[in-house]
Amino acid sequence: GNPETKAAESKQQELKALKAECKKHNLSSAGLIADLKERIRKLEAIAAESGGSVVHVAGSIKDEDGAKMIVRTAIETFGQLDYLVNNGGGQFEQAAADMALKGWTAVIETNLTGPWLMSTLAYNMWMRDHGGSIVVITAAPHDRQGDPGMSHTAAARAGADNLCKTL
Repeated sequence: GNPETKAAESKQQELKALKAECKKHNLSSAGLIADLKERIRKLEAIAAESGGSVVHVAGSIKDEDGAKMIVRTAIETFGQLDYLVNNGGGQFEQAAADMALKGWTAVIETNLTGPWLMSTLAYNMWMRDHGGSIVVITAAPHDRQGDPGMSHTAAARAGADNLCKTL
């Protein structure tokens, strides 16, 4: 055990755990998620140079507990919540006829349920009493024109677009 070997082994174990978590949740972005901590460190350094800060929360917008934790952390950290920008998303290309329900559901939960949860929680936990603005970003042209290989994201993004218009 030298420290460098232990650090490398620890990083490998962390990577293995992240990949397992990605697989469990049907995520195809294991490579991007694996270097998340390094990206956070880089963002923190950039923010510190300009007098800012970075707050990160390990949670999912797809489930209520994770979404609550994200909103609560923002309010507790900054003392207020002026804006919510829903820009999370994920999809993969596949014909609707060949898509499994698990893949369909994962995209609908991320691209439609997530913005709904975040928006309603931000409103109920802060904005109802203090004001604020909510933005929902969608992936045009999928939500307006459709796309044969992206039926799941087209449906979710069209729903998110109309959700934003009705909030």
